[in-house]
Amino acid sequence: MAISMETIARRLGISKVTVSNAMRGSGRISEATRRRVLAAAEQMGYRPNPLVTALMSNLRRRRSGRRCTLAFLNFFPGKDDWKEHPTFVEFHRGATARAEELGYRVELHWQGEVEGNSRRLGNILYARGIPGVVIAPLPSASVRIDLDWARLATVAIGHTFRAFQPHRVSNHQFHSMRLAMDKLVERGLGRIGLVLPRMDDDKVENMWVAGYIAAQLRHGLPAIPPLATASFNAQTVVPWIREQRLDAVVSTNHHIVRWMTQAGLRVPADVSFAHLDWSPLKGAMAGVNQCSDRIGAAAVDLLIEQLNNNELGIPAQPKTVMIDGVWHDGPSLREAEVVEPVGLDAAPEPRTPGARKPGRGKARVRNA
Repeated sequence: MAISMETIARRLGISKVTVSNAMRGSGRISEATRRRVLAAAEQMGYRPNPLVTALMSNLRRRRSGRRCTLAFLNFFPGKDDWKEHPTFVEFHRGATARAEELGYRVELHWQGEVEGNSRRLGNILYARGIPGVVIAPLPSASVRIDLDWARLATVAIGHTFRAFQPHRVSNHQFHSMRLAMDKLVERGLGRIGLVLPRMDDDKVENMWVAGYIAAQLRHGLPAIPPLATASFNAQTVVPWIREQRLDAVVSTNHHIVRWMTQAGLRVPADVSFAHLDWSPLKGAMAGVNQCSDRIGAAAVDLLIEQLNNNELGIPAQPKTVMIDGVWHDGPSLREAEVVEPVGLDAAPEPRTPGARKPGRGKARVRNA
């Protein structure tokens, strides 16, 4: 016989409404009652119908004229520090827009409002009836978050949150690196160097470096080791670029363009540049648009999926949703060289990407 909420209510001698409130994590009942109901449901093998759950949730919101609220959590030292990062702004914009489309709303909560006391923040979320949170990327590994995770559905953006393994949404960094390398090779660039702060690679589980090495092997490029350094500054980066005699640089940081220019390297005449997290706010340059608004939207989709399935707490089998980036062309890449024969007997020699060989016979080079 199928186990329903009414079956559980009869077993415990309580009302069906109480069981429903317990399943939804409602603040109208005590924590002891909620735990009692959930324990009985697990013991009896209760499995909710996600379609019915989603329908009833929508009907309740319409009757009350209220929308279910989700939290977007910010753990930066300053309340508005996250707004200095265009990627974070896009995360929030995408999450807010997607929530609106689905009949939800997103509230921004900053841990500083409770003097860094995340336990108190969790109590506020619970009291306000907020059942799910999106955790924005953390500013450092030293941030500690102490919430009652059993009360919440949780989705983390990126890989910086490591208190436990939640469901996550992230850019597909391996794909983004491969895309950038493919585009550079198409331009005839062969000596390509990856330069980035070490923490940028660490916080994505070294996917940037992995994709870079894989692309070198795939294209038969020179095995230039990546420069993933804790001393990420002009004094370290520019001499390394000169030493490696690079045709092009790929990086997660756009300040490299300014450093090269100030050191007398022309971009792109001397060294081309591609950004691995391009956005219009970072200037006119080529790179991979990570589609950060889509990442924020996917985080909300994954959160609502958990709520519709009554899945709260630490997941037994966490999932990671990865969003592919798209290429954005820009003036920081030199134009491809195309060799055109003038006569029928002047076919050009095939050349390795990035190699600069003198022309043969009657041939001329033009910019494509």
